[in-house]
Amino acid sequence: MMAVAGPAPEAREENKSAQALTAKQAATFLRVGLTTIKNYERRGLLCPVGSNGEETLYDLKDVHEILRGKDRKRWSHLKEGVDTTAWMTRTESTSFLNCSPQTLKNYEKRGMLHPLRTTRRDARGHEQVVAIYDPQELRKLPRGVGRPPTPREAATVESRCFALFSEGKTIREVVIALNETSDRIRELHARWVDDGDMREVAKEREATDRAVKDLESRCFALFSEGKTIREVVIEMRETSDRIRELREKWFDDGGADLVISNVAKRAFEKLLGPFQDVTELLEIVTARMATPHASLGDPLPVSRATRAE
Repeated sequence: MMAVAGPAPEAREENKSAQALTAKQAATFLRVGLTTIKNYERRGLLCPVGSNGEETLYDLKDVHEILRGKDRKRWSHLKEGVDTTAWMTRTESTSFLNCSPQTLKNYEKRGMLHPLRTTRRDARGHEQVVAIYDPQELRKLPRGVGRPPTPREAATVESRCFALFSEGKTIREVVIALNETSDRIRELHARWVDDGDMREVAKEREATDRAVKDLESRCFALFSEGKTIREVVIEMRETSDRIRELREKWFDDGGADLVISNVAKRAFEKLLGPFQDVTELLEIVTARMATPHASLGDPLPVSRATRAE
């Protein structure tokens, strides 16, 4: 009779290491510290089954036994050798029930879910200790209609919607792209339009304010040069009422220091002859004072007003 060959030593060693945990993994599995793991080993509750070259390995069954001993009521339904390959992780379970992780924890506290912890490989191929749930227990629970979005998720949807609308996408295209309801997208579209209108109003207001500042600045410069209201109206192409208003403001802001009243102007013209503005008056007085032994009765220098005539 031909003997059946058993598994190769390498295969047995690989299978053995797959059923073992390091001290750190066991501590995470049991939610205890490394010191507690050493105490379990001294008390004989955990027996080392080998080493991976750096750390001691413990049998996964022993770890399960300790976990069952810590909470026998929760784990009493489990049987030895139960197949957990079809069990779902916490993320898969929340997606299946359309609920939050906290809802799963509430079900656990009420005895409606009995999760198990095991090692599974993540996307990068590293083994991680994760909680898994029995699909049969999950199917008995009500499925949620969806949790409300968090503020960050709502802001992300709104930001993406605004970007798509700015690219010229229609409401239908945005609904398909973001997998949202049409009512939600229509609401965001109306908000996008309102915000756009407000931005246009703000731009127009800013442009108007800039134009007003430019007009006021230019008018003040012209008044300081001695320009009349008529000349400023012609140069700035503004109404005389607006220019008069700016001239009054210019007076209030210190422009009156550069202007001679009508009474004072007539008095100066009797003494010095006609002049147009303060600048010309200053030229006449300067020329008179530069003439030796000059007096008010001496002939006056020809002013710009006289030269113009």
